[in-house]
Amino acid sequence: MHIPIPKCASQSIKKKYSLTPEKLRHDAQILSDVSRYKEGFVVLREPIDRFKSLVRHYFLVNEKGPGTKLLGHHDASTIVEVVLRNFSHLESVGGAYHWFTQKSFIPEAFYELEDPRFYDMEWLRKNCNVTNTSPSSSVKVSAEQREEILKIYAEDVILYERYIGPILPCCTQ
Repeated sequence: MHIPIPKCASQSIKKKYSLTPEKLRHDAQILSDVSRYKEGFVVLREPIDRFKSLVRHYFLVNEKGPGTKLLGHHDASTIVEVVLRNFSHLESVGGAYHWFTQKSFIPEAFYELEDPRFYDMEWLRKNCNVTNTSPSSSVKVSAEQREEILKIYAEDVILYERYIGPILPCCTQ
């Protein structure tokens, strides 16, 4: 069983395992009963990288998208500051659930499985034909912004560091 998390390679997983809309609907119905399974996996994305991917997807790629309608047009050098200043208003953006923490998508019962597996994006690159539609490299984050993002996604920091490893310092962002 795969637990999908927005901006954590769900599309690549769907492709690799040929998950059809019917299969996905079925899986969504049974996510509330995770205990039926012995094993499952989830792909986690480093929180800063996921935030940058969200910013790029919602505000830089789709100029007529819901994010731009809410906050206006901005370039890659200013958009992170604008998003952080207006973070509490993002719930009005279509697909706002994408901004939720990764941890919020994982049912508590998942942790109780016989074999719950946590993979990172590097595992995905090695094992799947990755289709990254929102690469994050064009979005720049300052050291101060990085700290603010890590506070917003504090529970993802704990989750990532527990199951994947330490988050790299800001100079690599």
